[in-house]
Amino acid sequence: MTSSCHGCTLKRLSSLERKNLVGYECFRHYCARCGLVRSHIHERFELVPARSRGHCGAYRIPRIDEGWEGGCTLINLEKFERQKQLERLRPETIRTYTKCIRAYDAWLRGRAPTPQNLVLFFNHLMVSKKPSTIQTYKWALKVWFDFLHMEYPKFKTPTVKFPAPKFIQVEQLKRLYEVADSLLDKAMISVCYSTAMRITELTTRKMEDLDIEDFRKAKLFVHGKTDPESDSWLPLSKSAVRDLRAYLQSLGRELKPTDYIFFQGDPRVPIPVRSASDRLYAIQDKAGMKRFGWHRLRHSRATHLRDKGVPIVEIAALLRDTVETTLRYARTDPEMLRNKLDGKDVL
Repeated sequence: MTSSCHGCTLKRLSSLERKNLVGYECFRHYCARCGLVRSHIHERFELVPARSRGHCGAYRIPRIDEGWEGGCTLINLEKFERQKQLERLRPETIRTYTKCIRAYDAWLRGRAPTPQNLVLFFNHLMVSKKPSTIQTYKWALKVWFDFLHMEYPKFKTPTVKFPAPKFIQVEQLKRLYEVADSLLDKAMISVCYSTAMRITELTTRKMEDLDIEDFRKAKLFVHGKTDPESDSWLPLSKSAVRDLRAYLQSLGRELKPTDYIFFQGDPRVPIPVRSASDRLYAIQDKAGMKRFGWHRLRHSRATHLRDKGVPIVEIAALLRDTVETTLRYARTDPEMLRNKLDGKDVL
């Protein structure tokens, strides 16, 4: 088989040889003279970045034993994922970063990543992507360039206007709690609202993270996003402690320190986020409420604390967010503001 470039004869690669191609297992044919490969998926030739070039100026295929570390290869991406896991990023964040990096690599079509073509890539994104999506790509690729020890260029992206987070009224929260029949559901609602945890944090809490022996000192440990210094103990309200004790007693067995608090069947496996969301949706349907996710309880907790006069700095400490982000979460409830202003008109 010959190619359209230079008429070179293509060599068909064996499965073992394909494995030696760093990150390019999908290619079936390889031109040893030009350093070009042809994909069996797209049936076209792709330039593959490497440390040295072939005689015709095309990049040679990198092999593992050459020690090539540039570009988006499967090996580098695996190293990147392992490093972010050690940095304790959430699995959802790592998956988002990986998706953006793969999209950038697909757009490169074999070219090496550089600050110049990164700017061109974002120009390409601005044609069809929303500002919020572009911002996600910007964060992900900045982390990727830092991992590759490459300079990240400065450029402007569209301003993202985040909508104001929604929250529920105190009466709606009470209705939600009353309709929940299961002690597991009641405990999850109480703890999620009391600590303002994210659902991924709530479902992965273990017994060793819980201290409810004393009502006044009850607390729940949560790992920080990035480093151990951001780990913190979050206070539990009396209602949350009451519901947790009732739920744990209903299990009829003593859990080990390494067992998860919220589980289905096997305490060694946490309750899936999807299952937790489905349980919340079922409660909302039963209560005749519009569906919303667990994260709205976090927004509601911040708003209710703000309405009670709690300083914004303390609310930010509970949410483990910056003050600027907390100000976006913690909006004033219009109904409560109206009640406070009633009778205070001077006209």
